Amino acid sequence: SRWSIDSLADLTEAEGEQLVRAAAASTAEPLDSGAFLRAAARDLGLPAGGAIADLPRTAPGQRVLELPGSGGRIAAWQVANLPGLAFHAQFVFVADTDAERILVGLSASECRANEPTIWTSTEALAALNGGERFDRLVGHSGYEPAARFAAACGQDVRFV
Repeated sequence: SRWSIDSLADLTEAEGEQLVRAAAASTAEPLDSGAFLRAAARDLGLPAGGAIADLPRTAPGQRVLELPGSGGRIAAWQVANLPGLAFHAQFVFVADTDAERILVGLSASECRANEPTIWTSTEALAALNGGERFDRLVGHSGYEPAARFAAACGQDVRFV
């Protein structure tokens, strides 16, 4: 129900089988989680870089709003590298496109997380204006929708 289109609606049984066989026959080296998510971001046309490790550390009990374009990559890095964090508990994700929602889903899967909370920019701005509190807001500086969101929310945002 989160997708704006059904990308599998026109997929035939034969095409699906061909995709599965091609994936099974792949000889590509397995990637670590961070490299996999960077490659996925790049393939989806989202920011793939950034010095995520330089962001302030999230402590258990803190809440973080991850801006459009990050796709859960910031949360996935912090969950993998900082003890006591849960992807679905500490982080809320702003995603306006299917590409962003796919990357959040891949990030959640890499963290073996429960279903994450995903808001559109409109929902996130309404929540912030309604008093919803986060300990920090984070995003990728080279992604124009994230910059627009940061300007609209009027709060301090840390960018990678």
